[in-house]
Amino acid sequence: MKIECSMEKIKNALIIVERVTGKNLTLPVLESILFIAKDKSLILRATNLSIGIETKIAARVEEEGIVAIKGSTLTSLFSALNFKEDSLVSLELINNNLSVKTKTNTIILNSIPANDFPTIPIIKGDEFSIQSEKFINGLKSVYYSASISDIKPEINSVYIYPEEFSLFFVSTD
Repeated sequence: MKIECSMEKIKNALIIVERVTGKNLTLPVLESILFIAKDKSLILRATNLSIGIETKIAARVEEEGIVAIKGSTLTSLFSALNFKEDSLVSLELINNNLSVKTKTNTIILNSIPANDFPTIPIIKGDEFSIQSEKFINGLKSVYYSASISDIKPEINSVYIYPEEFSLFFVSTD
């Protein structure tokens, strides 16, 4: 993998996807962000097995590739780097390590095997739009009755389903 990208774009994408990563003692790969360089874009993915997120940013891809890097390390690194809005960063996979180069810095990050990263399911079906305030109000109206226990995730959730032109929110303990 060898790409060049706007530092501001990659930093903003990292802020979005890093929120989904988490601590998992049994699957440490869930702490990482998967970088996929292909065509003319860089795709960043993260999941905690309950939630998955993917974002795509424009990049100049010289060599396609995939690498997984610990999310907190990446976010800390890009937050600490000084940059101007028009500055570029080069990412290159060298001996299974990610080289991050700016005009003034070169940093090597240890990678995690990308084939250990779980796939994010693609959900197909009908789509609709709802105002965020109405959606939040629907969740707030029932979430308090959901169980706190993680033993049965089906009662630790809010069931949302559409019927005709309405959206219903249901929870129970």
